[in-house]
Amino acid sequence: MCHYAELIRVFFRMGIYSFGPSASQVLMAEIVDKKRWLTAENFAGLVSLAALVPGPMHVNLTIATGYRLRGFGGSLIAVFSFILPGSIIALLISQVLRIESFRTFLAANPGIITGLLCAVAGLLITALARLTGRLVTHQLQWLWLASLTALLYFVKIPVSLIIVCSGLLWLLPPMRRIANPK
Repeated sequence: MCHYAELIRVFFRMGIYSFGPSASQVLMAEIVDKKRWLTAENFAGLVSLAALVPGPMHVNLTIATGYRLRGFGGSLIAVFSFILPGSIIALLISQVLRIESFRTFLAANPGIITGLLCAVAGLLITALARLTGRLVTHQLQWLWLASLTALLYFVKIPVSLIIVCSGLLWLLPPMRRIANPK
């Protein structure tokens, strides 16, 4: 599948490029699209698992992906390779933010922060759209997705309740045929 050296190189590079919330999109592009180490369905399962486990989702996703690719050693190598660049970048940013003239500049130009927030939101929406387009293929799945989105947004039902109920619903035989049409 992949060697440890390749795992270090890929996850270190992803740690550099995915500083912030775009990690899952970068990880999917590299591991699913480019390297073809995992299928989109396997990756979606890992994303679901990472979201359910306590802790930072992208770190959980990195651990799960490393484990899937190379076992326990792969998970350790992946997570340390992924965290190291972000830690260094965060340390450098914290030192820059200590400079009074830079803080004054940011306070005088709040549009910069607004622009960064919009860019991050755009990255998250793009990643969500790519993953959804690959995995939701049946009309009933689209209807279920729209219903859950409405319940989350308008009714404010807890996410954990929706996840549990969705899993139980898709265990029913008619839903299983829709989820696995093969």
